Amino acid sequence: MNPIFILHTLIIFRMKNTKVISFWGKGGVGKSTLASSLSLLLSINENKTLLLSTDYVPSLDILFNKSFRENILEINDFLAVLQLSEEA
Repeated sequence: MNPIFILHTLIIFRMKNTKVISFWGKGGVGKSTLASSLSLLLSINENKTLLLSTDYVPSLDILFNKSFRENILEINDFLAVLQLSEEA
């Protein structure tokens, strides 16, 4: 992962125009699916996006068809995904 991308994402997070969007609810209602779809849409529109999941049953690797654990995965130039586990 490019350290400059991480730093840039952290700097953007502190800017006034930054939005934090979260999805809450019981298991199996589509939170991860909705968050993944929205993050892809935002990134396609060239919005720097960080998708963070703290789900007990990680599913982002399945949704993005990528294999990762405890690492930030850069999906495209505007989307990074971080999936934290219970141990993190």
